[in-house]
Formats: sequence, C-alpha cells, structure tokens
Amino acid sequence: MSQINELQNMNIKVNENCSLEKPGIYKILNTTNGKYYIGSTTMRAYKRIQHHYEMLKVGKHKNQHLQNAWNLYGIDAF
Repeated sequence: MSQINELQNMNIKVNENCSLEKPGIYKILNTTNGKYYIGSTTMRAYKRIQHHYEMLKVGKHKNQHLQNAWNLYGIDAF
C-alpha cells in the first residue's frame, strides 16, 4: 500500500508546508471531542504516526489518556 493510501486510511491531514518524510512535530486529533495529542519525533514523522496507530489498534499505547479515548470513540474519531 502506498504512503498516500495509508495516510487516507489513518485520517491524517498534512499541512501544506509540512513533509511526513522528515522529523517534526505532529498532532493526533480526536474529531469527536476536539482533544489532541501532540508529539515530536527525530525519525520520519510518517513512521512515528504509523507506530501510534499500530499501538492504539492493539490496545497498547503508552499514553493511557489517548488509548482510553481511542477505545471509547473508535478509529473514526482520529
């Protein structure tokens, strides 16, 4: 699956001047309640965000607040 297709499946929106192929700061937004998780990475942002989604899907994310929201609202809220 291409990077673009994966991003669409993960409901990730990228700002015009940003690149997911570089390190940076990112936000995971809960579109249901407006709360968000801010993170930063020294690796490619795409890979880090992908890791968050993988951990959330299996219920093992290190941030319990984010995991609880994921469990409550589901993937479509993020």
